[in-house]
Amino acid sequence: MADGEATDAELITRSQREPTVFASVFDRHYDTIHRFLWSRVGDRAEDLAAEVFRIAFQQRDRYDPAFESARPWLFGIANRLIKQHYRQWARGDHAAARAAHEPTHDHEASPEQRLSDLAPSSPVASALMRLPARDREPLLLHVWDELRYDEVAHALELPVGTVRSRIHRARQTLRAELAGSDGAEGPVSMEGGVERG
Repeated sequence: MADGEATDAELITRSQREPTVFASVFDRHYDTIHRFLWSRVGDRAEDLAAEVFRIAFQQRDRYDPAFESARPWLFGIANRLIKQHYRQWARGDHAAARAAHEPTHDHEASPEQRLSDLAPSSPVASALMRLPARDREPLLLHVWDELRYDEVAHALELPVGTVRSRIHRARQTLRAELAGSDGAEGPVSMEGGVERG
């Protein structure tokens, strides 16, 4: 954020009096949230991204101004929508496809299926796929989506200590699995280049 530029917290607080100010929060974060959703739900990302910002706008009076950036809050909303999307998909389309013995389409694949599809060509994807989901999601939010530990905790509604231990456990497991692989991508990729605490 440039010097003198309002924080997200300031904009959201102002938007409670001047609703059009919320457009600046949308402009700052739409692309990031859309990319996050695309990596998890494919072509449903645009609809879900719009829903994230609709919910955020409606619930802006509940925003915690202790967080200057709205990213963890928006990721949290997006994460809940992803879970809801897959619960509905499992009950509806997926059940119908199984009943009809039809294969499901790629755009309906879960994040786990997408990682699984990458696994044969990528030792990192293969190792990530083997992580328990409860450890994988905090790690991906921290390393790939560049959220700090406290932001991941906010997004996943977990204590920050739990987030730290799950990310640490995931990294230890990945290091152990990738230690024997020929590629050098493992530890570097998993560290994300920087430690964001």
